[in-house]
Amino acid sequence: MSDGDPPLRLLSLPNTPRRNIIQCMEHIDQFALSLVSNRSKELVKSIDIKCHAINIKVNIIISIRIQFPRDTIECSFDDYQRSVDNPSPNNIKSKVSLGNEGGFVHNKPEYRFEEWLNHALELYHQSELDRVSIFTPLPDMKSFRKTFNKVPTLFILGADDEPKIIEYYRCLRPEKNLIFTVGEFFVHRNENSELLHEIFLHNLDFIYIALMGQLTLDDLLIMNSQKIEIFCQLAINYESIVNRFIKHWLAGSNPRLRYIELECMKCRLPRAEAILNGIKHEIVSEKDPKTLNAFKTSGIGKLKFRGGYNIRRRDGTVATVSFNERNSFVMYIWS
Repeated sequence: MSDGDPPLRLLSLPNTPRRNIIQCMEHIDQFALSLVSNRSKELVKSIDIKCHAINIKVNIIISIRIQFPRDTIECSFDDYQRSVDNPSPNNIKSKVSLGNEGGFVHNKPEYRFEEWLNHALELYHQSELDRVSIFTPLPDMKSFRKTFNKVPTLFILGADDEPKIIEYYRCLRPEKNLIFTVGEFFVHRNENSELLHEIFLHNLDFIYIALMGQLTLDDLLIMNSQKIEIFCQLAINYESIVNRFIKHWLAGSNPRLRYIELECMKCRLPRAEAILNGIKHEIVSEKDPKTLNAFKTSGIGKLKFRGGYNIRRRDGTVATVSFNERNSFVMYIWS
C-alpha cells in the first residue's frame, strides 16, 4: 500500500481475512486496536491471544506489565495516586510501550487505572493477576488494593522494616507466594521478634525472605509453607537451631513442608556432623537412583542433588539433608 492509497477498513472486511490480519499484528498493535472501541476489543479477544502473565509493578511510576514469551507490553501511569483526594482519576493517561521500543500515549474518558487493568485481563482471557511487585510504597495502599480481586504472588522490595512488611501483607494478602526483603544489610531485627509470625502462620505455597536480621528456632517451627527459602544475616547457635529444627520435624512439626533452604551470612559454614548430631541418618551418593529421581521429579525449582543424608520420620516420610553450592542447608521431603 502506497501513501496515496485509502486506509484499510479493517472492521468492514469479512470475518476470516479480518481475523488473519489481526493475528499477524505485533502484540502492541493488537493492544492498540483493542482500545479503539468495544467492537474492536471484542474482535481482538476473539482471536484468543494468550499471554504468559499480567503483573503490576509499583515503583516511582505504577505500571501494568503484560508478559508474552518473547516480549512485554507495559502500560505506565504517571498520574496514579498523585492526588490524595482522587488517587485513581478518570481519563488517566497511559504510556504503552513494547520492551525498549517506542509506543503511544492513550487515554479513555471512562478509564481509571482499574479499568485499564480489567481491560488487559479481559483481552487476554486472564481471571487474575499473576504478581504484584512493590518497589516504592504508594500513598494509599488500601485504595490500590481495591483495583484488583486477588493476587497469587506478592513481591516486596520497598519495605524499610518488619512493621511495613506486615502492613503490606495485611493489605494485599497474596494467596500462594510471598517474596520479600527485610530492611538493609547489618540491620538488627525489630525488637518485636514475633512480628513476622503473623505471616509465617499462613498456608502459603512458597515464602522467600532475604536480609532477615536474625533467624530463630521459633521462626522455623511456626512456618506453615510448603517451600521456604531464607537468607538471614545472623542466627545465634545456627547449627544448634538447625539440629533442633530437624528433631522437631522428625517428631511431626511443619507437616506441610516439602523444601527448606537456609543461608546465614554471618554464621560459619554448617557442618553435617553438628547438624545431624543425635539424628539417625544414612549417607546417600549424588548418584543414588532413588533419591536422584525424587529430586528430578520434585517440581521445586532447579534443584541439583549433590549427595547428602537421608533421615526418616516415624510415619515413613523420608527427607534428604544436603548442602548446595553456596553451602546452604537444604532439606527436601520427598517420600
